[in-house]
Amino acid sequence: LDIVVANAGICPMGRNQTIQSWSDTIDTDLVGVFNVVQASLPHVNDGSSIIATGSLAAQLGSATNQGPGGSAYSLAKQIVAHY
Repeated sequence: LDIVVANAGICPMGRNQTIQSWSDTIDTDLVGVFNVVQASLPHVNDGSSIIATGSLAAQLGSATNQGPGGSAYSLAKQIVAHY
């Protein structure tokens, strides 16, 4: 592989989010990116690029993404930015 793009994101919104929807957001937005990168490592060539997409929400935090769904999305994208 010469290029790997790990692009994952869901963001359930609303005040009635469940712990399951929060967990699903972290699993998709963070663990999904991690799994793509880890699975690709044995197959990347020297000089390859691995791109993990983030979001402006990583810098803005949950202020613009109200509710548990938004906070999980912001958190996951912050961690991806440091990965």
